[in-house]
Amino acid sequence: MPDADSYNFFALIEGMESTFFFYIRNREGKYRYISPSQHSILGYREKEFAEVFNAFLKDAEAVAGGVGKRGKVDATKLSYEGELAHKNGSQRSLKIYEYPSYDAEGEIIALQGLAEDITPRRELEASLRRNETFFKQVQQMAQIGSWFLDIRANRLQWSEQVYRIFERDHEDFEASYEAFLTNIHPDDFESVNNAYIRSLEEKSPYSSEHRLLMPDGRIKYVHEECETFFDERGEPISSFGTVQDITVMKELQIEHEINQELMFQQSKMAQMGEMINSIAHQWKQPLHQINSVLPAIEEDFGSGTLSSASLAAKLDEIEMLTGHMSQTIESFQNFFHPNKHKTVFSAADALAKVFTLFGSEFERVKIRRELSTHSDFLIGGSEKEFVQAILSIVQNSKECFIHRNIHEPKIMIRIDTIDNRGIVTLTDNAGGIPDEYADKIFDPYFTTKRKGHGTGLGLYIAKKLIETALCGTLSVKNGIEGAEFIIALPLKG
Repeated sequence: MPDADSYNFFALIEGMESTFFFYIRNREGKYRYISPSQHSILGYREKEFAEVFNAFLKDAEAVAGGVGKRGKVDATKLSYEGELAHKNGSQRSLKIYEYPSYDAEGEIIALQGLAEDITPRRELEASLRRNETFFKQVQQMAQIGSWFLDIRANRLQWSEQVYRIFERDHEDFEASYEAFLTNIHPDDFESVNNAYIRSLEEKSPYSSEHRLLMPDGRIKYVHEECETFFDERGEPISSFGTVQDITVMKELQIEHEINQELMFQQSKMAQMGEMINSIAHQWKQPLHQINSVLPAIEEDFGSGTLSSASLAAKLDEIEMLTGHMSQTIESFQNFFHPNKHKTVFSAADALAKVFTLFGSEFERVKIRRELSTHSDFLIGGSEKEFVQAILSIVQNSKECFIHRNIHEPKIMIRIDTIDNRGIVTLTDNAGGIPDEYADKIFDPYFTTKRKGHGTGLGLYIAKKLIETALCGTLSVKNGIEGAEFIIALPLKG
């Protein structure tokens, strides 16, 4: 037990918070004192504590060389950390500080120890390590890295994932804003630098997508987000940001855009084939007539009965026929011209052009057509793309007529305005869309026709043109006799 003169000290020790406890043990290792806070930390009674704690201390090198050793020793304090079992079986982490007490001759007569419960700190450190590991794994999986720029010191800190994205080594690359810019693709350098400078001037976050140029010439695509913090005078202090490797996603997007363009070209070529057939059909009659006129001129000339008036009449007839043929070519030439100039055009006028362009095909397949203009309206956009979309739908109906051997096929087109929307409805009598195909009709390359009789792109292209180029919608449902395609467009003017 402590001397009476020490009671004030021990009163202080016994009033300590429960994260510490104090003990004194003699050179034989027996405990002369244990502060009550031990029980709240480890849960042992005094005798139980001595048994458990001694077993713990025997494993400490510092103690093994201290207690019981006689003679002169260094007065430096001993400290170490270790794990000790709580009475309930859980593990507690302790930080031990021990100070030797000496007699007048400098021999150790006792050790005074202070044990600190550092379990919460250890658990926090372990949690932080787990979180850091998890954070690194998440960054790596998502291909996202983070960075911090100390603007005043021009010191840039990158997470491990940023080094991976930029394919730089920690040891060989001294991160700074200028060094960062050296990784930017030359064509994107100015826009990236300007975006950051503008964000500083406007004191606002920025987001940018740009390319990185790798040392071996490869190109990577990244998406960056950045926010800057300012002091009370409005001066920039630091910037924090993220960078995500979107190369795979960007390459897929580029591939998708290329494929879409190829699909449009395929559709265009398929329609061009139909148009050439249509031109050929429209040219057959005038060519036949010209072939009839020329032998007549030759016969009259040979018999001497060709008068000037007769020759002029026959030449006028030939001129009229060739003029008709020239007009046919001009109509198709205008349609296939690459110019997609946006204008404001009449729905009725555009549909009349469909009948002109597709007229010979209507006649060849003996398709009856009707155009009903209840309320004409103006459309804003490319008239050629609107005509192409309508032709794709009409072509689909024509192929259905042939495929299903429909007698007396007909296509009816109606124009209305409903609730501030222009409505074009195309209805055929080809029997409609089977239920199992209803949700696939606008899918690319989907076709119910036998191989070699359809690309499966017509309705897909029509929907893309209506929705993308003309900001409208294209839907389909089954009517009484066949399919009913409904185009809804915003009114212009």
